[in-house]
Amino acid sequence: MSAAAEPFDPSVLPDPHRVLLPSRAYLLSIRDQTLPVRRRALEDAEAMFDELTSDEGAGVRDMALLGLIGEAMQALEDLSYFGRAFENPLPHLPYYVTATVYSDRTPTNFFGSLPKWPDERFLVLAVLRVKDPAGKTLRVLEVLEAEDQFSQASLAAIAEAESATVSFLREALRRLAKTWTDFRPYFHAYKHGALLINRDDIQILEEDGAERHPSIAVWLRKKGCADPHVDTNLTPEEVAAEIAWAGRLALDVTQFLVDSRLRLFEQFEIDQRGQVTGLQMRTPLGFWFQEGDISGQSHDALEALGITFRRF
Repeated sequence: MSAAAEPFDPSVLPDPHRVLLPSRAYLLSIRDQTLPVRRRALEDAEAMFDELTSDEGAGVRDMALLGLIGEAMQALEDLSYFGRAFENPLPHLPYYVTATVYSDRTPTNFFGSLPKWPDERFLVLAVLRVKDPAGKTLRVLEVLEAEDQFSQASLAAIAEAESATVSFLREALRRLAKTWTDFRPYFHAYKHGALLINRDDIQILEEDGAERHPSIAVWLRKKGCADPHVDTNLTPEEVAAEIAWAGRLALDVTQFLVDSRLRLFEQFEIDQRGQVTGLQMRTPLGFWFQEGDISGQSHDALEALGITFRRF
């Protein structure tokens, strides 16, 4: 992309010390610290469960499975806080501030709202659209006044990749929303003291008296009582495979969203005093889709433009 025709005016940007630099630091901390640690913790928890056998004792293996659920679901919870912060932030505050505000309703509200999202909300989440202070949604290239630097064929390829990215994110988040609903009770039991039910203390019977063996069972904490919550639909191995897969997907989605936002900061030239001195005018677009979701012509056009994209 060529340089902007008019001189850059840094006064049009948010305050670098109160908004830009803290926001970038928050994103870098997720990319360089949180995500690597979460991945390692998930790998360790999965390896521990896989290494244990029934000879170790059912209680030990059950606790390992609950730990695996806890590590995987933590990735989903992180994703929900990040998604809420950048897609539906607190008014008049930098995005990262919203991510630090705790509410036990945030994950459920975030994942529960996804079926009602129009494409525009997914585009904002993926930083393929941005909102101005008035709440109007704008294309990123429009904000940078750079659309006229792309051919019509290139713009068509970008539009196709945007649509494919929205479809991919919608399906990925839909699957994670189901995981959150299915495994949330176990996650809360894990966080509230690893409230696992000893298999010697519970017996599950069908109406005809046949015994069912749970994959995992926990106590639900409620005011004045504790109720059991039990899964008998899956084997422990099936639970482990499903939750580990969901945890990795949540980490990958978060990685994509973080990288997408950091590309915006690559536009800024920042001196040692933390002042924005100019724009790099790189192409701040990134896409994620499955192989074959866009045409070969569009695929080649994106590569020629140097635009980042991931294939699942």
